[in-house]
Amino acid sequence: MRCFVFVLAALLFVGSIRAEEPAQQEAVDRLIEQLSSSKRVERLDAIEALEKLGPEILELLPPLNTIPDLTARSSLRQIRVTLEREAALRSLEPSKVHWPENLTLGEALVMLRDQTGNPISWIINESALQQSIETGPRELTFWEAVSRLDAQFDLVLSEHKTKRELVLSLGDSADSQQYAPRTSGAFLWRLEHITTKPVVNHPDEELFRVMLSVHCEPRLRPLFMKLKHSQIVMMDEDGNPLKPFTPEAIVELPWGQSIAPVRLRLDYLVPQDKPPRELTLLMELEVDLATGTADVEFREWELPRESIRKAGVIVTREPLDATPDRLRIPLRLAYESGGPIFESHRNWVYHNELSLKHGEQTLTPDAPLELTLEANGVLGLIYTFRKYPADWKNATLLYRVPTLLIKTQVRLATDREPLLLKPKLKPKEPVP
Repeated sequence: MRCFVFVLAALLFVGSIRAEEPAQQEAVDRLIEQLSSSKRVERLDAIEALEKLGPEILELLPPLNTIPDLTARSSLRQIRVTLEREAALRSLEPSKVHWPENLTLGEALVMLRDQTGNPISWIINESALQQSIETGPRELTFWEAVSRLDAQFDLVLSEHKTKRELVLSLGDSADSQQYAPRTSGAFLWRLEHITTKPVVNHPDEELFRVMLSVHCEPRLRPLFMKLKHSQIVMMDEDGNPLKPFTPEAIVELPWGQSIAPVRLRLDYLVPQDKPPRELTLLMELEVDLATGTADVEFREWELPRESIRKAGVIVTREPLDATPDRLRIPLRLAYESGGPIFESHRNWVYHNELSLKHGEQTLTPDAPLELTLEANGVLGLIYTFRKYPADWKNATLLYRVPTLLIKTQVRLATDREPLLLKPKLKPKEPVP
């Protein structure tokens, strides 16, 4: 009976997850202990209670190797996987902004940045920033908000030159984007342009090339994109499907870890005497992402090594190599699960943010990153500072690392609003 009362109390704890951390830790510790119960119903109750507490307790769970009971350790491993996946899926949901009435463009941009957590900045003159925006719906996803501002101010999206940040600026109305952007959750896509070319050995047909761009919210880290041409539905204004130029093609593109969009080229054969005037599109992209970014701080320099767990990854600071000319900091990342995403696209690790904070000064590595160890789920890295303070042991090492690698499907569709095509120039070069 006592056990049942405690489980009930833990479930009620869901509504007060923002309570003091010691109280949270005590509740979690008691449920972890209950995982070793000799009674199956009590073990199942503890699993249910821990999962209902949600991803917020991930950092309160103990390392698996500290649990002596095999049954409890196995249950805890599954609980962690469940909560990590829930956290990852939450992060894939589009972020939202709530705009009140009577906003200026400048106020709207500040709210967009602060409420969605997306790293954005803007290069817009003060006169434009003081203009009122057309509000419409008050709660919008990040890309819906950007699209609304784009419709009024003709925004240009670009990448910051030195950091991972989306920069918004005003375009030239005389050279504005031809096609309005469309949104799909945490992604935005746009028809960039259409071109046509003659095709050798196809006297009655021409190549109809569709260029699309796809943006991801800047807070997310897309790694890789895969698309099968056979799974794309592209139709003209009469509902006739367009004939793919290479129907069996599979497109695989690295996202590049930048804010810049990935660009897709879709080629079709269409009659020369009747090119499409409208396009209806339905397609799905398979995107690999690194999600659940966590901040790790190291400051125990007197220890030979220091390990910190964040959700599904353990980050270990290995013994340092400090000389008058350089400070080499080795890190070891150990993920509880590896798999194809980890094995195929390790390049994401080169874009993790690391810095040394010393008082008001923040230093970043000034030498190339070295990859020292590779295995399924494990990476060894060495960061080097050629310039560092003499009292560096008073500094804090800050490291941002994704806690989970995951696949997601991104749906691009015109739905009931087909793309109305605009006049285009035809290059003379034939396609072989």
